[in-house]
Amino acid sequence: NNKKLISCNMTTQTQFNVKINWNKQTFEDITLDVEEGHDVFRSQLYALTNVPVDRQKIMMPKGGLLKESKPWSKYKLSDGMKIKLIGTTDDKIVKVHNNTTFLEDLPEEEIAQRYTPGLENLENTCYLNSTIQLIHSIPELTNALETYNDVAASYDNNAKVATSFKNLSKQIKSSADSVTPYTFVNTFRKAYPQFAQQMNGYFAQQDAEEAYTQLLTALSHVPGINTSNIIHDLFEGEYTKITKCVETDAEEPSYDVQSFQRVECNIDNTINYLKDGLDKRFNQQFEKISPILERNAIYQTEHKISKLPVYLTVQFVRFWWNAKAQKKAKIVRPVDFPFKLDMFEYCTDSLKENLRPIREKIQEEEDKKVKNKANLVDLQMRGYKANNNNNNNNNENELPLVLENNSGYYELQAVVTHQGRSADGGHYVAYVRESGDNWLLYDDEKVTEIKETQVKKITGSGGADWHIAYLCLYKSIHFEESEYNDDEIVSESMDTN
Repeated sequence: NNKKLISCNMTTQTQFNVKINWNKQTFEDITLDVEEGHDVFRSQLYALTNVPVDRQKIMMPKGGLLKESKPWSKYKLSDGMKIKLIGTTDDKIVKVHNNTTFLEDLPEEEIAQRYTPGLENLENTCYLNSTIQLIHSIPELTNALETYNDVAASYDNNAKVATSFKNLSKQIKSSADSVTPYTFVNTFRKAYPQFAQQMNGYFAQQDAEEAYTQLLTALSHVPGINTSNIIHDLFEGEYTKITKCVETDAEEPSYDVQSFQRVECNIDNTINYLKDGLDKRFNQQFEKISPILERNAIYQTEHKISKLPVYLTVQFVRFWWNAKAQKKAKIVRPVDFPFKLDMFEYCTDSLKENLRPIREKIQEEEDKKVKNKANLVDLQMRGYKANNNNNNNNNENELPLVLENNSGYYELQAVVTHQGRSADGGHYVAYVRESGDNWLLYDDEKVTEIKETQVKKITGSGGADWHIAYLCLYKSIHFEESEYNDDEIVSESMDTN
């Protein structure tokens, strides 16, 4: 009886990371989900190898040929087990597959020039693909995923998704061609059924912001650098909510400290710039009964940030429920957003005091750059060539020792846009900064190099039929002392001339 009780309480493993051997290739860490049918696993192999399902012969260790009539439970599955695939591709597919390249096969100098590949659209998954590209642009997060290993992945949906995202991230990093995220999409839809809704037999379009929020919840299982939660480390800020009656001083203000992971920009006919929306978001007025005045009175709620997040997410609230039409409607009003965002004015007085010394140093650096630029132009006119030995940007993806925003300044890093007039349709893409004013446009599997000037066109000025910013990801500008004084270099150069 005790043995039976123990066996009933044990959790059965439902996902295994296996190796697939095909021809001379080995595919590592492929997720085999025993709760899915054999057809799902065969589709995964097709995505990996281009071997059609009807040509696949799958040899299971100690279990012989994989048969549809034999359930997964009849095979002795384990993590790391090797499964052999036998089969050939179509002639047309062979030509494509022969051109497939992996990063490890490329010369180092060519690897340095490659960028994150695109993701195949698996039936209305552009909302998810664009969200993945935005999240994958955060090196601190993808680095933390590399060491993530959660035993809860066998029974907890969020942990399952986090583990699947880790495997997808690894696949993205190692591939030079577009990636088919079949396993991740399947895990995501199964964990969160709202994203598996279908219309007329097809998977329906979903909201990118809802997918983004759900992904951050799942990834909160990943241990952080400063805390046990990487999402807390990178995305969470804190503000003090101060509510007071503006009609009397006799009523004491109330204070409430709350955390946040994004800032919403509600859009009405008075909002033309992101700052307009933030001003309204952080300062609001409403009416309620005053216990002192014993009548309705006007109250003001002011939000003051006491802790700035490392990465600040801004959501333009463009979708709303139209009760008359009984469907979601889209607000297409153009709203300009900055590429450099300053949140200083929305901070508490104590946080402002902490930020002010760094901001003064940044201003000094900016003044130096302006001065040095003028001096260098003068020197170049006299035949002097500038020696650019600044290596500060060589390690852009290196984990910072301290995760914080010590300036109040942010730089735009990525944007998810929506194109179309309907919230239940349309198309999502992602814009991700590569470096400087060089950006990458991720349109599912298609990746295009673009300039910053093209990103400036997604404010909504092109109307509903053009891409409109929906989610903006801002990265902290963390000030560090220069390795050398530019003034000294310029003055020394002038002296030698």
